[in-house]
Amino acid sequence: MFIDNKVGPPGCNPLRDEDRIPVLKVISGDTWVVDADLVAADGGPASPKNSHVEFVLAENQFSPPICTLAWFSGVIPDTNRPGLAHIRIPRDLTKTLRRGSYMFSLRVADLMRSSYNTQLKGNFLVEYMPTSDQHSIPYRDGTSEIFSSDAQDADGSSSS
Repeated sequence: MFIDNKVGPPGCNPLRDEDRIPVLKVISGDTWVVDADLVAADGGPASPKNSHVEFVLAENQFSPPICTLAWFSGVIPDTNRPGLAHIRIPRDLTKTLRRGSYMFSLRVADLMRSSYNTQLKGNFLVEYMPTSDQHSIPYRDGTSEIFSSDAQDADGSSSS
């Protein structure tokens, strides 16, 4: 009997792409943009006129949020396609994140905030590149600029 190792053990169904949580590989110090089709509580396309959105970025599901975005504060509705939203995580935030995995989710609520629906979830895998602002690995060498009290900007001025 020949078993293809790409399929998995005999008797088990292979995983579908819908069964996997997306992992988006991103670079520290870049502006990250994620697009999502959002549906309002009434079943139509979500917009600032019929819904509230909340995008949360955290280290993991048990950590406090690193960043929370809403309509016109990081979540921008597309002008040409109803329901399409562009989530923009700014460089000022991404350049401070250490290498590793971060969890995100987006939920849509009705205007009265009585009905919530999580419509987007996934993970960012942050990597460093030669062009990144952050190059130290704080959990290995203890020299991370973002954790020191006298952090300095790229131009040498103090950011505290």
